[in-house]
Amino acid sequence: MHWAAMQGSLDVLEFLLSQGASPDAHDDDPASGLVAYPLHWAAINARLMFCKLLLDNGAAVDSRGGDLDATPIMWAAKYPTSSPGHRFFAVLMLMTGRNGHVYIVHLLLQYGGDPLLTDAQGFNVLHLATHSSNIMLILYLLHQTNITPDLLDPHGHTPIMWAAYQGDALSVDVLLRLGAEVKRRDSLGLSALHWAVVRGTSSTPSRHNFPASSHSLVFLACLLVAFPSVPNGRE
Repeated sequence: MHWAAMQGSLDVLEFLLSQGASPDAHDDDPASGLVAYPLHWAAINARLMFCKLLLDNGAAVDSRGGDLDATPIMWAAKYPTSSPGHRFFAVLMLMTGRNGHVYIVHLLLQYGGDPLLTDAQGFNVLHLATHSSNIMLILYLLHQTNITPDLLDPHGHTPIMWAAYQGDALSVDVLLRLGAEVKRRDSLGLSALHWAVVRGTSSTPSRHNFPASSHSLVFLACLLVAFPSVPNGRE
């Protein structure tokens, strides 16, 4: 089941299901004991027909898997095409491009997936899409009725704070246009404006290697929204 979902063998998957195989068969890592399901592997590999076939045969849409205890929606939203069942996965995410699959997320939501569930780090699908700078997925999610732009992570960070910290001017712009509160502060009392400054002055390479000019644009955008009447020094 898992091999078919990972490798793209639809005929094999259909045959196994017709023979009574469970769509929620476990894929247990003998070393770590971590679990993943066929739907996770189909979602992360952007296999739309596989996801639909599994769901039509009763797969649990919000099953938990991997070292971050994430749902298939979360894997589709953020994670790269790799093996999320291993501890080096969190590091690998920082080193590779993310493959947020909007159409997979859309399908999983249609089948009742909950976008407000969080993984072991306390991130929901909107946070993960923002971490990935997946602008199309951010736009899609913010047009769902139960998702707002100021959803909080466990430390009080909103998506716009993460986007500002990453120097992701495009995501900041979209979040602002769709109602994100730029003056909101996290558990440390910091706003998106502060986080734009923190990353913009840091010597640590950006997660996505955005140029320094991106942080300047983010800082300016947050500043103009937070303080639209800043004096310009002229009477």
